[in-house]
Amino acid sequence: MSLISSISPTSSLAPSLTAARAERNTLLQGRASAAREFAGQAAAAGVANASRGPNFLSLDPDVAANARNGDSRGLALEAAKTLVTEAFIKPVFAAMREGGFAAEGFKPGTGERRFRPLFDAALAEKVVEGSNFDLVNRVADRFEASMKARSGKAAS
Repeated sequence: MSLISSISPTSSLAPSLTAARAERNTLLQGRASAAREFAGQAAAAGVANASRGPNFLSLDPDVAANARNGDSRGLALEAAKTLVTEAFIKPVFAAMREGGFAAEGFKPGTGERRFRPLFDAALAEKVVEGSNFDLVNRVADRFEASMKARSGKAAS
């Protein structure tokens, strides 16, 4: 006789199994509500960029249209913003968050650790967009010069 077949609804293990299932369901519901709360806070903070559709990490349609129409400055500026965001700003946010200085009660939970890279990416993008870094303009100038040099070589 196996263990599973020996457990009947009237056995002494049935109430503890039922309690364990109820506890598991409560934990799962708590995680789901925490994820919804985090998404709501992110949306309220303006993290989700409505102009880019449902996924704010997807390709910006305006940039793609500019690239097809030959707007080299707009394309170079967008590429420079992306480079500065990915190479300089996101690593700083990651280093700040990974510091283990938080007291036990203030350490990030599972949901925060899981969605942290997405939030950091959105926040880094907002920082670069709103700060008018001179580095972005200099990198864009170099990208634009490189694109013009390549198009000049291709034309000749």
